[in-house]
Amino acid sequence: MPVTVMLFGAFREAVGASRVTVEARTVRDLLEALVKRYPVFKGQAMLVAVNQELASDLDHPIHPEDEVAVFPPVGGG
Repeated sequence: MPVTVMLFGAFREAVGASRVTVEARTVRDLLEALVKRYPVFKGQAMLVAVNQELASDLDHPIHPEDEVAVFPPVGGG
């Protein structure tokens, strides 16, 4: 099912868009779809948030109405 994904940071710059739509039912599906469509994602660490909560499980379900965001890991001190 189609899911709209918000992209942040270097991912947004690499793709040239702040939002993309991919077919995904789980976080795993989402990550695989992003790598397939945008090879720049291959090998990159990605954080995924579903409804403003970090998804730590690749089998976490995603529904079309969910707010989904993907961003690179951030560091700080």
